[in-house]
Amino acid sequence: SATIDDKVLVEESEPTRTYFCPRDGCMEKLTSIVANHDDISCALYDLDDEGLEAALKGKKTRVVVDKDNADESLNGWVVYDTSSGYSHNKFCVFDESLVWTGSFNPTPTDDGRNNNAAILIYSKVLAQSYLDEFEELYSGTYGSGETVKVPKFVHNGEVMELYFCPEDKCADQLIRLIDGANESIHFMYFSFTDDAITNAIMA
Repeated sequence: SATIDDKVLVEESEPTRTYFCPRDGCMEKLTSIVANHDDISCALYDLDDEGLEAALKGKKTRVVVDKDNADESLNGWVVYDTSSGYSHNKFCVFDESLVWTGSFNPTPTDDGRNNNAAILIYSKVLAQSYLDEFEELYSGTYGSGETVKVPKFVHNGEVMELYFCPEDKCADQLIRLIDGANESIHFMYFSFTDDAITNAIMA
């Protein structure tokens, strides 16, 4: 349930769940979630798993995948992001109430070899923001859509923030958090080439 408290949206729901791949079997977890929900919207960089594809095809499903990962098995039921930049999204929204996101690509390599993380968040507030972003992608608006409507709210007693790149200027948001750190910063990324973020960490 969500309420307004002093102009801040406050939501209580089931606890968030976090998975680390490959040890936690992220593909199996995601496929199981798909099997237990009906209305599914996914924006993915890549999709390459027969079991997951079969599960998605059996539901009310809409999927966007980056054009560089086009596959004949996806033709006819997947929309391709044809923009010049990567469509690096990795999220699914289930029944307008549950969000799966993180760095995990639903591919055999990511499931069995690469180190990734996935997070499952029970939040209607977050789900609506992700659906807003998905609708832009599904309609062909890439990287130039509206900024997120609810960038910050309280979820299960903790402040949660959400931004989509590039329209929400994600690097600026990260630098703001780095600048506000008092004692420590734990930083793990696949690639790290942004000079402004480097300078913020050094400072």
